[in-house]
Amino acid sequence: MLSAVSFTVAAGEAVVLRGPNGSGKTTLLRTVAGLQPALAGRVWSDSGIAYSGHADGVKGALSVRENLAFWADMFATSGTEEAMRAFDLWAMRDRAAQHLSAGQRRRL
Repeated sequence: MLSAVSFTVAAGEAVVLRGPNGSGKTTLLRTVAGLQPALAGRVWSDSGIAYSGHADGVKGALSVRENLAFWADMFATSGTEEAMRAFDLWAMRDRAAQHLSAGQRRRL
């Protein structure tokens, strides 16, 4: 359970989160990245925040098109058709991501 967490990270700095399993490290990172709402307080940044966890952000049961639509919606953007064409994913747009090769998943 997270409580009373406060920190500032300036440009060029890094924060190392350490703690036992279940202490809230991933919850904190996901909250800072905007992938889940904070129950209290606020997260503020004057530049973008990116989250790169240990697993990719591809959901195997969703198609290539659905995976891209999810992330486009998450970041309030568009251009998924252009992205599929640019990354040579157009022909497999309706294929479930679980059936992609490792290289195709990386492109997705």
